[in-house]
Amino acid sequence: MKTLFVLTIAMMWTVTCHGGTIEFSNGSSVVDLNYTSIDIGGGLVRHDVFIDDPLNANASYFLQSLGFTGVIAQNQAFAFLAVDSSVQAAVFDANAAAGYSKSSDSFFFSPFAENTVAPGITDSAGAGLLQRTYSINAGSGGGSQLDLVQIAQIVTSSDVLVAGAIGRSGKTFVGSGVMQVPEPSSLALFAIGTIWMVRHALVRRRRRS
Repeated sequence: MKTLFVLTIAMMWTVTCHGGTIEFSNGSSVVDLNYTSIDIGGGLVRHDVFIDDPLNANASYFLQSLGFTGVIAQNQAFAFLAVDSSVQAAVFDANAAAGYSKSSDSFFFSPFAENTVAPGITDSAGAGLLQRTYSINAGSGGGSQLDLVQIAQIVTSSDVLVAGAIGRSGKTFVGSGVMQVPEPSSLALFAIGTIWMVRHALVRRRRRS
């Protein structure tokens, strides 16, 4: 029974959690943009977006007009305040009066959200789940020593195009790619079938013993 429980949890994770990598290159080396995609229900997927130096070096980053384009959620606190940073999201999420849930919103993470350079954080649409380009122009801060760092949380109901550039150690890495919305139907059927077969085998084993 314990085996069945572990397998069930593993299959549920496989169905709900996916991800990928988009490479940003300067012609001789790369910076990876990694994302983990989680089905949060209601037809929405949350992409947790990170940048990573494959060489594991520690240095500062600069996000150069890095944009996310798709049907992206933008929620408001108190029905009128835009929430664009992880710090704001945590504060408003903890305040029931704000009527805000960070788990279903899109925003950028510290230290980038606090170190923007004009035009800063831009949004081509208003509040709601709308087709938009949500972008940021920001650095990690002078003297920062970073390798793997989260830059954004993007909640969407569609595939999302990512495009722009990442500055690193005096070099510019350019890239684009698509963060895809997982299609869990086939994986779900596979998981259900596997769980049923394991359960059937355990029942037969008990009967024999």
